[in-house]
Amino acid sequence: MAFLKWFYFFVMMGLLGVGLCTRADDSVPKPTRLAKHSKHATSDKGEVVLPPLLREVEAKYESLPTIQADFDQVKETASLGMKKKSHGTMMIKRPNKIRWQTETPEKSLFVSDGHKFWVYTPPFDEGEAGQVIESKSSQIPELAKALLSGTFSKAKSMRVQPDGEKGFFLIPNRGTAGDLKRAILEIDAEKKFIQRVTLEYDSGNRTEIALSKIELGSQLGDELFDFHPPPNTERIQQ
Repeated sequence: MAFLKWFYFFVMMGLLGVGLCTRADDSVPKPTRLAKHSKHATSDKGEVVLPPLLREVEAKYESLPTIQADFDQVKETASLGMKKKSHGTMMIKRPNKIRWQTETPEKSLFVSDGHKFWVYTPPFDEGEAGQVIESKSSQIPELAKALLSGTFSKAKSMRVQPDGEKGFFLIPNRGTAGDLKRAILEIDAEKKFIQRVTLEYDSGNRTEIALSKIELGSQLGDELFDFHPPPNTERIQQ
């Protein structure tokens, strides 16, 4: 089950091809700069207590019903010494709808209507069948939702630690995130936007996602968060 949950996380974040690697140990490298309040504190409601800047970002994102942005992604596979770039768009509609569409170099689509999600890969060649994986949205991990929607205080399975004035480490609890070691956020402090997410893995793999053309509060129809597979698509239900 843990493998499936984090396979879906990699798909949603546009990280297919990075791969899952077995953890070599249970150690987590410590960030170089820590704040006194950087422990995994929680409020009376059981939510993560955030640093002031992240509280402002979360409040801004939660005050509007939608988020959309372009993404440019670079995946580094340590064992092969390779980098792969991709580009696409992401859309979020509260409370729980997600669309993550990769346009180049290969097309793929992740869509969730809040109840189910679909991962669709179009056919590579004419005459071939595409493939869609379908499962329950409850399989999407907390950290993935937090990274996409900016609702960090509800992701209880992680610790938040500042890195300078505009950066933050999100460190998942062991056993909740495959071999993901930590996520690094870069914030536009003036606009209160998440502008970059970097994912680092125990395997040495690394993925950097830069967001641009960020819009909050745009009209996004529910049809964008539904999916009907084309004819002759191979369907896999989990």
